[in-house]
Amino acid sequence: MLTLLSLLIVSPAMAENNSPEAVLPNAIVVDIPPRGFDSIVDLLPALIPLDFPVEDQYLEDGLGWGCVVDVWFNLTNVDVSALVTDAHIIPQDGYLDFSVTLSLAINDAANLFGMDYELVCVEYNCDAYVDPFDVVISSQIYLNVADIDGDGLNDLDAYFEYFEFDFSDFD
Repeated sequence: MLTLLSLLIVSPAMAENNSPEAVLPNAIVVDIPPRGFDSIVDLLPALIPLDFPVEDQYLEDGLGWGCVVDVWFNLTNVDVSALVTDAHIIPQDGYLDFSVTLSLAINDAANLFGMDYELVCVEYNCDAYVDPFDVVISSQIYLNVADIDGDGLNDLDAYFEYFEFDFSDFD
């Protein structure tokens, strides 16, 4: 009876809040102020490759019955560039909402890509570029603390889910 009474008296004390300075074993607390998320967003241009060339592409497809049914195309000098125009990381309950807006361009007026193709025995050649257009990429970032590599130490495991791409600016 005495044991039961002592548990009833001590239990409420064990359930009280800890002070901000308290050290809790096997616990993690991360407090990132809004300016901290802004700093992460500011780093995105350094993390995302902003210019990347595309290898020349050649494709020939046909039945070998002559140019009437054979088709080929050749794409050369394609350069894609990206510019981060907007980004947000917003804390939610159990995850982070992430979105980034990229302005994508394929070549420009001073650096055209080449596209040659043949369709129904007529060969076409054109040099072109694509005006910049926005792509909004959004996702959710989930964070877990787990022993990922089996070394007995917990690591931060971050993964993205539910990617969405919005090309509505592309006309």
